[in-house]
Amino acid sequence: MLKIIIFVVALASVQASCPPREDMIRCFYDKADKNGDGIVTKHELSKKVFSALAWYEKVPFSIFGGVGRIMKDCDANHDGKLTVEESLNMKHCMDSCFKRRNTKEKFHC
Repeated sequence: MLKIIIFVVALASVQASCPPREDMIRCFYDKADKNGDGIVTKHELSKKVFSALAWYEKVPFSIFGGVGRIMKDCDANHDGKLTVEESLNMKHCMDSCFKRRNTKEKFHC
């Protein structure tokens, strides 16, 4: 019984420390949209992400899909441009706590 209580408390604390998906998506767009047009192009995305990653993070990021994966997960109409609205409608866009925590850390959200 004690193990179950500890597990539930640990799970609750992990979930509580997970930044809200919508907040992290909006923050990322605020940081990545350099020209303020409400759209993040693949070029803007690449530039912002790779400038935020340390040298040792770039290879694993690329191996696990990189910018192409972000585009696949977040670009609803597949036009090569991201907007907050379409990303919020894509269920795989920033769907994990890992992605949201890294966004918060790397982009100072």
